[in-house]
Amino acid sequence: MQHNMKLNTAAIFKLILNNSKSTSIVAGLIIIILLGFIDLRIDYRLNLSIFYILPIILVTWSAGYKTGLIFSFICSCFWFAESYFSYFLQYPTPIIMWNLTVRLVFFIIIVLIIHFFKNERRNARYDFLTKIPNRRYFDELLYTEMQRSMRYEHPMTIVYMDVDDFKIVNDKHGHQTGDNLLRIVASVIKRNIRSTDVARASWRR
Repeated sequence: MQHNMKLNTAAIFKLILNNSKSTSIVAGLIIIILLGFIDLRIDYRLNLSIFYILPIILVTWSAGYKTGLIFSFICSCFWFAESYFSYFLQYPTPIIMWNLTVRLVFFIIIVLIIHFFKNERRNARYDFLTKIPNRRYFDELLYTEMQRSMRYEHPMTIVYMDVDDFKIVNDKHGHQTGDNLLRIVASVIKRNIRSTDVARASWRR
């Protein structure tokens, strides 16, 4: 039972991460509101600010770092409001403002780390020239698709395309022209395949 619950939680979180930007933003806002409500109900000495990282990570990964920065500010404002109304008599306003600034900077650092990691992850999976999956990422997708095909007994198709006389283009017009040609070919392929199809970069000079 406990094992299934862990699996379901992980599956839900993965589904949200891979879902649309709007879904992630709505989910992030709901989490912030729930955290703010819980924060107001519990003892003020219990600090829940660390849990505000969850919606920030969620939104930054799915909707981009700019939205993540906005959510960092929203989370900081929620924490400030909760702190001010919960124990403004115990701590002076300047101390609360200082804590607000520290948390905001911490949230922003988290957003930048997620943004950097996401870019590095993408760069490791996609061809730098054409921005389509490289061999490593394509092999991962191919393995998954083969497993799905065998499980449901559905056919799958692999199409191989060759750019004829590509070496002649490089020799006559230079590698810059050859690179532009590869970008055009990749762009045409991406525009003419389904969203469930995958193109792989495999260029030979």
